Amino acid sequence: MKEEGVNVVRSRRRDGTERVYYYHRPTNTRLPDDPEERRLELLRLNGKAPPDPSTVRGTLAWVIQEYRQSDAWSRLGQATRTEYSWHLDKLNEQFGDVPVAGIGRDGVKLLRKRLIEADQPFNAWHRLKKLKMVLNHARLELRLIDADPFEGVEIPSPPRRDSVWAPDEVEAFLQKADPHLRRAFMLASHTAQRPADCYRMTYDCVGQTLERDNRQVLWLMLRQAKTGKPVWVPLHPALQAEIATRLHGRSQLIAPSPEGKVWDKNNFARRFRWVRTAAGLPETLQFRDLRRTAMVRLAEGGATLAQIAAISGHSIEATQKILEHYVPRTRLMALAAMDLLVETGADRGLRRGFALLQGGPVGPGEAAAK
Repeated sequence: MKEEGVNVVRSRRRDGTERVYYYHRPTNTRLPDDPEERRLELLRLNGKAPPDPSTVRGTLAWVIQEYRQSDAWSRLGQATRTEYSWHLDKLNEQFGDVPVAGIGRDGVKLLRKRLIEADQPFNAWHRLKKLKMVLNHARLELRLIDADPFEGVEIPSPPRRDSVWAPDEVEAFLQKADPHLRRAFMLASHTAQRPADCYRMTYDCVGQTLERDNRQVLWLMLRQAKTGKPVWVPLHPALQAEIATRLHGRSQLIAPSPEGKVWDKNNFARRFRWVRTAAGLPETLQFRDLRRTAMVRLAEGGATLAQIAAISGHSIEATQKILEHYVPRTRLMALAAMDLLVETGADRGLRRGFALLQGGPVGPGEAAAK
């Protein structure tokens, strides 16, 4: 029977015998050959391992163990639990035997110093956030400590990613991409959704409405996996043409893998890197940058914060922070803003912004019809 979340790799030896290797699909971690050991390791990697009775009560390892049995942990999505587990396991390895009651503010500052010195900025930031989360659980739920050890201790933010795909970079990538990778790329770049949501999006999400101006509008209607937030994304004409045909006859997925299944994250990453190199593009460009790129393009086209947030699913505040950092404040942007005011007027400017989100032209006839 096939084990869920396990990637099975078969290798034939020179003597003709077959060797089977097992890997945890989300993290690509090698798993034990013994079925029972493999089952326990899978539970651990998926954040579902049973508590170890030998763990000393009150230590960081024990608090981590208790947090993994809590309601807060059970409410996390599987992908989030997998990510958290990786960092929690690292904290356990480094500081698991430390009693949380003895950590205090000075202890947190010392741990922060060691993490920053030992890890890359992103790992240090993630690990400190997870440490704070676990210590909050120890304080608020387990009542092991009275004060917040992180009070007044700053968690250094990792360097912000600055990559936004330029139009010529998008074109170069699409020219080298095979149909399956092209489909995933187009879906991400024209919907401003997370990669995980793009991998799992199905044709059941596609629907049509008749708007008040008697216009038929095709939509992608989905509930974001991370936040549970429902989002309606108008289909851009280029994306509508792209998804008009299915890539796999027996799959409901809009952007399936060549086997018609949800892309394995590691397999997708390998293929993506190969195409990026073949297209002569820098390593700084990543698939996840397409969400941010779509938001920037909407802003440059005249869409408002509320309109962009309605598509991406971010809050207005989060959308503003993203655009404040990534949208260039150039004279061309200022000129485009003034053109909207001078040429269209206030009412028609709002109408034009909405039409831009759908990739359609706005002309005098359209304004008159409204």
